[in-house]
This record gives sequence, C-alpha cells and structure tokens, in this order.
Amino acid sequence: MTFYVVCCKFFIFGILIRLFSPHKVIGGLPCTFHRAFDQIANPLKDIEVLIEIGFCRVLTSGSKASAVEGSSLIKKLNDVARGKIIILAGAGVRSSNCLELVRETGVKEIHSSAKCKGTFFPELFSHGAHLGTQEDVNFIYFTSAEEVKLMKKELSNI
Repeated sequence: MTFYVVCCKFFIFGILIRLFSPHKVIGGLPCTFHRAFDQIANPLKDIEVLIEIGFCRVLTSGSKASAVEGSSLIKKLNDVARGKIIILAGAGVRSSNCLELVRETGVKEIHSSAKCKGTFFPELFSHGAHLGTQEDVNFIYFTSAEEVKLMKKELSNI
C-alpha cells in the first residue's frame, strides 16, 4: 500500500493485518494510530510495536466503549509509553469527565468531538446520503463551541 500526501502536517490512520497486529506504514510525517488500536488483542505489548515503527501518538479508549470506562488500561499504556509515544485518550470525552480522565490516567492529550445534536435541514444537504443511523435522519451532530469552552475551563485547573 502506498500513500501520497500533499500539503499535510500530520497523518492519522490505523491498519491492522495478520491477527490484528499493526502494520508498518510510516512515511516522513508525524503519524497517529487511530482507534483501530482498541481492537488489538494485546495492547500493552503492541504499544511497543507502534513505538518501534515510528508512530508519535495513539488514539485509544482503553479498549472500551468510552475512555472513562477504559481509563485503567489508558493509565497502564501511559505508564508503558514513558513518553516515547503520546497516549491520546478519546471516545465519550466531555466537559463532565475530562478532568477526571486526565487525573486518573496521567495523559497529556485528550480527543473529543464535543458533539451536540441539532436540527437537520435537508434542503441544505445532499439528498439520499445520511450521517448516522436512520433514527438520526432528522438531526445532525455538530461540534459545540460551548462544550469546547467548558472542557477548556475544566482543564485550565491542571
């Protein structure tokens, strides 16, 4: 597999092959391995593989549905990483839990969509292609500036 990148400062991806092992595909850009990592059978061992092949960060929920649920594994990963790779905690991160997550895990970075549900105006968008489930057809999710402000305020106390 070959990637051609033009005018890009970093790259985020995750490829799993051969029984869910990360595959070596690094170019010259700083790379983040995405949540495909949460499907790996032995994350405490395979974090070393990501370090070895040159990833600078890994996005993980600690192999759970949310980063809060996976916080114990995220902490272990952060301890194993010893600064050689950034552990980026993500999935379900909100202003209501971000401070607790950072304190419990010791991570320096978090990822959040900060999403909120709003009214969908179908006349403004392509017909036939829907984001989300069929139940979401009358709604659209968007990043809430207010949620981002609340998270920044929560984390400003660290």
